[in-house]
Amino acid sequence: ISRENDIAHHFIDREIRITLKRAWQSVGLWCKLRLMSDLMASLFVSEKMEKDDIENLKEKDALQSVLDSLPASFRKIREIIIDERDQYMAQKIRDVTLHAELKPKRALVVIGAGHLRGIEEALQSEHDLKKLMQVKPPQLWKSIAAFLAPILIIAGMLTYFTISGSKKL
Repeated sequence: ISRENDIAHHFIDREIRITLKRAWQSVGLWCKLRLMSDLMASLFVSEKMEKDDIENLKEKDALQSVLDSLPASFRKIREIIIDERDQYMAQKIRDVTLHAELKPKRALVVIGAGHLRGIEEALQSEHDLKKLMQVKPPQLWKSIAAFLAPILIIAGMLTYFTISGSKKL
């Protein structure tokens, strides 16, 4: 639509790859294991969401309370996925509207409901985009461990089921 109407458009969200890497790097081993187990467990839970449930989640107070109720071990992940992105998007909005050569009088910003309050707050000050984009370089031993861990877990499960299955015969 913006191209058809000759309206400038800007993508202001941080690249998802950077957000996920920063979130993953921000937590320790136990939190990573818990996160992985929670994700695995969620594959076996089937909750049916009704249209009204989804609409209620869009309300900023309900959404904020869900985010605030995350376990303490996931707070850092929440900060990176929500709060840092709010700061990043706010700074991008500031750059487009305040520092651009042709300052627009108005700007339309399309964001998720969970970001509204945070972006409003983050617009009150400037943020360092370079700092919000920094990702630690990967370490070889961590990459090897991350590769081997799932293989060892699957091998352990297969061994367990093979041994317990052969005892029943």
